[in-house]
Amino acid sequence: MSNRVFLTDKEVASVVGVSQMTVTRICKGQFGKHQKLLLAKPEKIGEGRRWNIYKLASALGISVEEIERAI
Repeated sequence: MSNRVFLTDKEVASVVGVSQMTVTRICKGQFGKHQKLLLAKPEKIGEGRRWNIYKLASALGISVEEIERAI
């Protein structure tokens, strides 16, 4: 198991199976599909968004190990 706690939009996109632009659109409320992704409540850090891996796993209903394999 990795020591990672936060993921980038690009890594979240690869887990969900969409493009990075789609993740951005979901966060802006422009794209209705995959809105359960927002249950993970990404944090704004500097200019970027960071996703807590444990909150993301809970929101998607998958394990942290499955997320790490998908990255």
